[in-house]
Amino acid sequence: MKIAFEFVKKHWFTLLLLAGSVYLARWIVITKRPPGAMTPIEAQAMDMTTMKAPPGVHPVAVETVEYQEIQGKEIFPATVQAYNDEEITARIQGRVAQIFVYPGDTVRPGQLLARLEADEYGAQYAEAIARADASSGWVTVAEREVERLRTAKSRAREEANAKQAFLNRAQAEREMSQSELERAKEEAKSKQAMISEREAELIYAEQKFERDKKLYEGGAISLNEFQASQSERKTAAAKLESAKAEARAAERMIAVAEKRLKAAEGSLEEARAQLASANTFVKEVEKELQKAQSEVIARQRESIAERKGAGMAGAFSSYRELRALGRGVVSERVLSPGSLVMPGQTVLRIKVTEKVRIQVQLPERLLDVVREGTPVEIISNGNARKAFITSIFGAVRPETRTFTAEALIDNSERIYFPGQFVEVAVAKGKRIHALAVRSSAVKTDADGKRFVWVMVEKEEKNGKPTDWTCTMHPEVSEKGPGICPICKMDLVPRTRTGKYIATRRYVTTGAEDGKYTAILSGLQKGDKVIWAGHENLTEGAAVEETEWSESGPKKLPMGTGKTTHIHGAPPMTSEKESMREEEAHKGH
Repeated sequence: MKIAFEFVKKHWFTLLLLAGSVYLARWIVITKRPPGAMTPIEAQAMDMTTMKAPPGVHPVAVETVEYQEIQGKEIFPATVQAYNDEEITARIQGRVAQIFVYPGDTVRPGQLLARLEADEYGAQYAEAIARADASSGWVTVAEREVERLRTAKSRAREEANAKQAFLNRAQAEREMSQSELERAKEEAKSKQAMISEREAELIYAEQKFERDKKLYEGGAISLNEFQASQSERKTAAAKLESAKAEARAAERMIAVAEKRLKAAEGSLEEARAQLASANTFVKEVEKELQKAQSEVIARQRESIAERKGAGMAGAFSSYRELRALGRGVVSERVLSPGSLVMPGQTVLRIKVTEKVRIQVQLPERLLDVVREGTPVEIISNGNARKAFITSIFGAVRPETRTFTAEALIDNSERIYFPGQFVEVAVAKGKRIHALAVRSSAVKTDADGKRFVWVMVEKEEKNGKPTDWTCTMHPEVSEKGPGICPICKMDLVPRTRTGKYIATRRYVTTGAEDGKYTAILSGLQKGDKVIWAGHENLTEGAAVEETEWSESGPKKLPMGTGKTTHIHGAPPMTSEKESMREEEAHKGH
């Protein structure tokens, strides 16, 4: 404090002189400045970015208002979702040896995407295959044993059948021998009866011979009659001997038949024994066959188990190769070669984009309007594509009171990408016939009123300009000379070139279809409405109709009203145009 006092005491005259100079300069600036000039503080406070030269001719895109059919549409933001998301994950532990694809690559079903280094699974698979092959060999051995026993059983059965046939023949021979014995006995019995008859005939013949002999000796009968009686006796004796011979033959036949019957009974017993033995052998072979068949079943089950084990080992071995399930596009490579992965860890992500799902959140008031099959428009980058709602998610979100609708569309040309934002236009109301302008032409002012810019012919009174503005505030537009209401500077005539100017028309709008808006009042058929290039227009600004592209005007108007082509350069703004005119004027 003492130091400051000493300084003021020492330099008081200098400080007094400095204060007087500041006061004098302030008095001169305030009292001697020209009308409309700003003070230094005002100049510093002014936003210099608003200081623009008066504009020249604005290039604009114009469309004539016509009647047309229009139907209202509501447009909602939507999201593109992949038709299917596929995560390529490791199913075994290993090290990433190779990755053969990169994000953006298109993959096909079954394509090899990456390979893991896990050789132990290959060794286990080879061991399992060896066990499965050995098990299959044992199955083959068991099946051959079954075939051998089946052949043996068939032969045993044939042998048993032969023994049965032999038994049947023995039984037939026995029966035949029995029949022969019975016939022989009957024959012998018949021969005995014949002997008795022959003996009776012989006795009668002998008695007759004795009687006739006496009669012959007595001369009662002739010699012929006596010889005839003698002959009859000899015949009777011969027949008796013949009957006895036949009886003896019959007895011999009985003996032969009895021997044959005994032999047949022996053969029958032997055949029965052989048949029993053959049947026993058949049963033994059948038991062996059943045992062999059980062995085959056991070996087959064992082989199946080994094959399944080999299949499982092969599956684990195949897990070293990561393949795509379907056709899609690689969207992300999560890991790099050399990374150690665990089962379930994602290596790649694939999105199926040949078809995509357009999902949109719609207000619940449209539940009665939007259904499966409802036509909609998918709008992306200004392009509209017709589609149909293919799915309605069966729930309304309570926090937003909206429901999800989905349209499945073809994307074979890869126009849409998952995660991309698009718009979905849903038709509402009936189609009407009304005046319509492009929706981009309709603007809203600070009071919420809707208006459009209309291009009309410029009107001048007595060759004098009808629009006055401020060089510092070009947004000011007055019909005659005056003072700027903002900076209090004098107004100057606005530079006008060309034949047309822009004027504001307030309108009442109706239905909107996303591209056009119905105009219920405020315009007439034939009005030329500016739908592009109207961003910086002010009332009465000079305009010229220009061919328009997506990037802006294809050519710019000259100060004289003529146009110049721009090749590859961005369109010049009105500020640049004004600067160009001022520089040209200075050059002259």
